[in-house]
Amino acid sequence: MNFIKNKVFQITCLFFFVLELNAQIIETKLAPGVDETNTEFMEIFDLWKSYLKNSPDKIYDNPYWNLKEKESYKSYDLLNSHGFLSPSLYGLNVKNVVLYIQKEKNFHVIVSEYYWLNQEEMYPLAITKVIAKKMI
Repeated sequence: MNFIKNKVFQITCLFFFVLELNAQIIETKLAPGVDETNTEFMEIFDLWKSYLKNSPDKIYDNPYWNLKEKESYKSYDLLNSHGFLSPSLYGLNVKNVVLYIQKEKNFHVIVSEYYWLNQEEMYPLAITKVIAKKMI
């Protein structure tokens, strides 16, 4: 009986280890030409990097997303919506480069490109626009 319990424990540990290996970490960088001296843009860039490092491929109470949208929609991030793109863009083991950040009246637009890199060749997958707004 102990042998079976030990094997079940080992299989369970292996399962969680494999799940952890499959977690998506999206490498994010700035494109050449983005003004790195603009502190407001760099704050927005840091926010975007933090969001992408915090499992955007999982549906949970992500602290980097608007609370009202999280309450209104099951899958609030369209880039992670199954049916919009399947598998989700985040599940494709992609890299991300912020092409530019545009300031509007009361929000910023983050325009970024998701791509694969294969032997130093870039394969673009999508260019997206995401709204970043400071919540008061």
